[in-house]
Amino acid sequence: MLLPSSVILIVIAAILAFMGIGKTKEVKVKFECLPWQPPTGGSDCEKCNNDKLKPCTSYRCSSLGKACELINADSSNPECIAMQNDGKFPILSAGEISAGFEFRNEAENFVEIKTLDEKCVQAFTPVLFSLESNKRAQCKYDFARGTNYEEMAEFPLESTYYVKNHTFGFTAPSIESLQSLGVEITGDIKQKFGELKMYVKCQDVHGNLMPVDYTVDLCVSSGPDTTAPLIVATNPINN
Repeated sequence: MLLPSSVILIVIAAILAFMGIGKTKEVKVKFECLPWQPPTGGSDCEKCNNDKLKPCTSYRCSSLGKACELINADSSNPECIAMQNDGKFPILSAGEISAGFEFRNEAENFVEIKTLDEKCVQAFTPVLFSLESNKRAQCKYDFARGTNYEEMAEFPLESTYYVKNHTFGFTAPSIESLQSLGVEITGDIKQKFGELKMYVKCQDVHGNLMPVDYTVDLCVSSGPDTTAPLIVATNPINN
């Protein structure tokens, strides 16, 4: 006996539901369009030399790995080789900082940022500063201690590039502004608001990664916000 089509549909729906088909789940995905970077290391550098009819070029060599380097570029037989890996991770130190601020109490993997009169940074005041690495490196940062490098939230202003000078821009919110957005800040959190810290990690072209975070103590003022509004851009750009 043939079953009514409605019964067949109910049976199919029940099977699909049992298998989990048809269920939905909301997942938030953060996507950033960043400059492409070659893989770390230099294990594939020699591939550039395999075609005798097509001499290796600087562009092709560098695209095979961050540690690839073209030698004898001006000759008829240029060669792509891997730079020697010293096995050492990058070391960071304080660089330059915008007017009105200074680095203080610099130590191994640590530095403070304060005003020239040794006060904490006022909310909504932009601070531009740089950290120097002793070798070309790619850096990332987060505001949570111990975050894995791959999971760190942000890149410095140079983005994904491997450089020695790493520039960071920071503007702290005030407690009042966060509370106006419905963020509850009470008790210990309110007391510790001025202890905001940025944690930085870097890796060199071979993938040698800093084992510990470099900590930048931003020391944000937790007092009332007394700064006037500042226009930093217009849309459209028309002065």
